[in-house]
Amino acid sequence: ASACRQGLAAREEIASATGFSLSPGLTFRPRSYHRRMLSEGPTNLLHCDEAHGLPLERDRLRELLAADTFFWLDVHGPAAADLEILREELGFHPLSLEDSWRFGQRPKIDDYDGYVFLVVFGASGDDDPDGLVEVHCFYSERYLITLHRDDAPSLTALRERYVKRDAPVDEPARLLHGVVDGL
Repeated sequence: ASACRQGLAAREEIASATGFSLSPGLTFRPRSYHRRMLSEGPTNLLHCDEAHGLPLERDRLRELLAADTFFWLDVHGPAAADLEILREELGFHPLSLEDSWRFGQRPKIDDYDGYVFLVVFGASGDDDPDGLVEVHCFYSERYLITLHRDDAPSLTALRERYVKRDAPVDEPARLLHGVVDGL
């Protein structure tokens, strides 16, 4: 009974902090969520970070999908609303989204219909106690979406290289290799 109360309390704390009501099966009830995402440099490279006022925007994701070109979306500190947007707009399998909500996964590669889901680890920022960053990747020929809770210096450096060259992110396989190799 005590464990049930603790689980309920944790669920209520998450709901209070994020504005979403969590229930078994990864169900979210979103609240208003409208601000601009950061997009400097190439228009097909986006970085979202809720903690710095740069949340994922549904309309911007729809624009990228409609453009019918490859894009990289890097989400630092994904919120429940981010996962809901990805589920609704990209049709991600519930198991891959559940894994992305619950960090602490083992390294893996899962093949889903239309995309591959990867969990990889690398070095995190100096302020991180365990020194590791867990990165979840959704990869297809149309996109690379990276999700991570901790700072990922190698992803920041890779994004900065693309911003400096000010050319569209292309060559999906090379980008995925850069992400994994850099970690």
